[in-house]
Amino acid sequence: MKSLKILTALLACAAFAAFAGDDDFEVPERGETGHVTIKTDPQGSKVYLDGEELGKTPIVNREFPTGRFDLVIIDDENAKQAQQLVNMRFNVWPDKNGKQDPRNVYETKTRMPWGNLELTTTPGKCQVMIDGDLADRTDGGTLTLHNIREGDHLIEINCGGGAVKDSLVRIVGEETIKVHLNAKRGKKH
Repeated sequence: MKSLKILTALLACAAFAAFAGDDDFEVPERGETGHVTIKTDPQGSKVYLDGEELGKTPIVNREFPTGRFDLVIIDDENAKQAQQLVNMRFNVWPDKNGKQDPRNVYETKTRMPWGNLELTTTPGKCQVMIDGDLADRTDGGTLTLHNIREGDHLIEINCGGGAVKDSLVRIVGEETIKVHLNAKRGKKH
């Protein structure tokens, strides 16, 4: 039992030592100044650092107090669907020899967490529900539903006369997912 306690203590020390050099555990001293650069692809997202709006990306070589802060990047081109794209802790390190510390640069490819669904049905005229809410009706052709939140959604069709079908569909941000649902009577789900 004593050897198990010693082994546990040694493993804990080793884990601490392995992470001691990691920037996530190192916090810059406050009271100094650093410069930050924040870029997104595509450009034009709003940036907030410690609740202060820095403007729209790209933010280049912007002076900011040192310390550990919350970095939030929001895409608000369509105010009705403003989306938080990044929410993370961000360290601002003091400048070195009058130059920006390379750890103060954050670059990312952002994408909207909304996708589209192209739906065809058999028979061609059906009521379409997404997660239990009426979304639209098919009219014999392809129905495209826009701006569906990324994630798994239950798509249901009711074509009358007992012809129903449902399917779990994964929506991916900035992509269009194509689905065909066959609700002919006599078909098993």
